[in-house]
Amino acid sequence: MEAGALTTTYTASQGLLLKVPNMYKIAGELLPGVIHVSARSLSVQALSIFGDHQ
Repeated sequence: MEAGALTTTYTASQGLLLKVPNMYKIAGELLPGVIHVSARSLSVQALSIFGDHQ
């Protein structure tokens, strides 16, 4: 990523949990970014992206 660039992403529930390792990397490199999060419930399976759609 070039200096001065800003990134943005949109996510909800399970997607946010899958981004945790990437968020640590972004924070460690002091890179700017915006994460828009919509609230939804989490599913029981950790790798499922279909939260609350049984």
